[in-house]
Amino acid sequence: MKSFSNLTFDVFVKYMLKNNKKWSIYIASERNIWLHELRSAKILALAGYCVEFLSETSLRSPDIRLDGVEYEIKSPEIGKISSLEQIIRTTLR
Repeated sequence: MKSFSNLTFDVFVKYMLKNNKKWSIYIASERNIWLHELRSAKILALAGYCVEFLSETSLRSPDIRLDGVEYEIKSPEIGKISSLEQIIRTTLR
């Protein structure tokens, strides 16, 4: 059982079904998912979005398709604004 944050996947599913919430997270079978990506997907799904993890490639590629639009998930752990700006600039290239 994979857990993300303090909420296990089973508890998450039961909550969503009990509260009649619409949600969806699709994961490609060969995809290795980072914990920060799973957390982001959970939050987006709770907000009602359809999150699809895309297959990994050797090239830089988006992590997810969110309601038809592809996105790269970033979760920097840096407290300095200048470092964060550098990460954003590098990602946009």
